[in-house]
Amino acid sequence: MSSAQRVLVAIGLLAAFGAGIALDRLVLVQTGTGQTLESISDGDLHDHQHATWVCPMHAEIIAGEPGSCPICGMDLVQVANDTLESGREDGGPVVRLAPGVMHNFAIRSEPFERAPMARIVAAAGFIRAVKPGQKVNVKVADAAVVTAVSVRAGRLVKKGDVLLVVDMPAFEQLQKDYLAAVAKEAEPRLATEDDAAPAIAAEAEDGGKDQPADAKMEEKITASVAVPDSASLRRRLAAFGWTDEKFAVLEAGGATSPRYEIRAPIDGQLLKLAVQPGDSVEPGQELAQVTTDAEATVLADLFQRDSTWIRARDRVQVFLPHSPTQPWEGFIDKPRMHANPTSRSVTVQAAFRVPQPLVHNGMYVKIKVYGDPIPDVPTVPREALIRTENETRVVIALGDGRFQAVPVQAGLESGGRVHIRSGLKEGDEVVVSGQFLIDSESSLRASFLRLGSAAQESDAPADVPSSP
Repeated sequence: MSSAQRVLVAIGLLAAFGAGIALDRLVLVQTGTGQTLESISDGDLHDHQHATWVCPMHAEIIAGEPGSCPICGMDLVQVANDTLESGREDGGPVVRLAPGVMHNFAIRSEPFERAPMARIVAAAGFIRAVKPGQKVNVKVADAAVVTAVSVRAGRLVKKGDVLLVVDMPAFEQLQKDYLAAVAKEAEPRLATEDDAAPAIAAEAEDGGKDQPADAKMEEKITASVAVPDSASLRRRLAAFGWTDEKFAVLEAGGATSPRYEIRAPIDGQLLKLAVQPGDSVEPGQELAQVTTDAEATVLADLFQRDSTWIRARDRVQVFLPHSPTQPWEGFIDKPRMHANPTSRSVTVQAAFRVPQPLVHNGMYVKIKVYGDPIPDVPTVPREALIRTENETRVVIALGDGRFQAVPVQAGLESGGRVHIRSGLKEGDEVVVSGQFLIDSESSLRASFLRLGSAAQESDAPADVPSSP
């Protein structure tokens, strides 16, 4: 192709481009009356009678007449009513979805519910100090023979766990005495001192002069009180750990037994076991030694925003690295010890009780701090929130496949739910699945409104000063 032909082709392309621009201005530019060709169509009167004015930058600002946006001050843009769905005034454009679309994208909503919430914060820390527990000696009251050992030394025990089993003859004799006392109290009443006095005097007159009357009276009274009463014997058996059920079985004809179980007096660790099966033990002899749980202190670093609500004696759960599923209950001892400007954290001190073999100084642990619960507050699932740089919003279901994004003010988060301080009303259905799709569509419609207002402003005729 020669250079002349190239010039002719270039001129043709420029001519076509210019013709396109001219045609575009012919269709879109405003006429001399100040209205576009589209605006003076057959539906001009209907469009103006059914029009709504919205802000091009804030789609939630909707008015029925011209004006300016109270937020940014921009002039409101006129749009037809049939392009808008009725929704809440403080929300964005309403989005309508077909049932098939809702099913395919698993759109799911649920009403926001009221429930108590407690602030929970997790943190990492380390064992600062371990204070040993108190030692308690386990002894036997009477002579016995050890028949079985239930726990080995070094094991953790709970209060009431069986440590040893012994045969104690005195324990069996106590049961027999109790049965005898119960049977004796069921017999007719014995003669009292007043009743026995005349008989003793008569015996003295009939030839019992060799024995004083006072001696005979003492002999009869001693015989009447030789066996202790059942109430005192019952108390002694109860001191051995007997319950009402065991007393009922014994009184109903149960056999007596020298078998006695020696149990742990406290929660803790069995430090020492001084006897073995077959050993004979004397009254007061030490059989075992149990120590109480140690008191450990933890230092943990919390974010500065979390340190403001933590109070002394708040509940704490401590998780040890070798037993991460076993929480140990404790409390906040010192809520704010000092702040670290480098890590922007605040150090707190917690205390908890734990068997001494499980913890050591410097051990890494995890803690959870529980604040005071807030009763009856509106909450939504955490995944229902749509967080942006400028605001937080949720999508509510208006019914008939209509949805709207509304701004909310979120508060406390705990257990997968968020406290909504404002923005929701009673009866609102919050979308918890597929809300990001609906929010994107709502934002897109708001963007189209802004683009439409920009096009109208660019096509508006400039004010040309009249020539003198």
